[in-house]
Amino acid sequence: MKKLLLVLISLFSVPAMAQTSPNPGQFVDVAMQLANAVDANQAVQIWDGASIVMKNATPRDRFASTVNQRLSQNGQIQSRDWQSVSRTKIVGGKSGLPAGEYLTVAFLGVNKNGKAIRESISFVLDADKSWRLAGYAVQ
Repeated sequence: MKKLLLVLISLFSVPAMAQTSPNPGQFVDVAMQLANAVDANQAVQIWDGASIVMKNATPRDRFASTVNQRLSQNGQIQSRDWQSVSRTKIVGGKSGLPAGEYLTVAFLGVNKNGKAIRESISFVLDADKSWRLAGYAVQ
C-alpha cells in the first residue's frame, strides 16, 4: 500500500517546467491518470498527493466521499477524451483561490448508459515549483 501511494504521488506531481510554457500534453497525460485513479476508487490516495491549496480547501474525508458519491450517481465512465487545457494566473487571491498559477484539463466522458460526463482536473504550481492537483470536479 505504501508503494502504491508513493507511485500515485509521483504520478500526480508534474515537475516544474519553464513557467512561461508548460507542456499541455504532459498535463493531459497526468490528468488522465488521475481520472483513471478516481475510477479505481483511489480518492484518498489522490488527496494525499494533492497541493496544499486543495488540502486547505477540502478535508480528505469530504473529498473522498464527494468523489465516491459522484461516481455512484454518474456510473463508471466507459470512455473519456480531453477537450481543453487552460491556464490562469490568479493575482491577489481573487476568485476565492489563493494567488498563483493554475492549469485545468477538461474531459468529456461517456458512462455505460451513454450519459455525457464532464470532468475538470486542476493543478497549481506549488512553492517547490512542482505542479500538483488543486481540484477535481464532475458535472
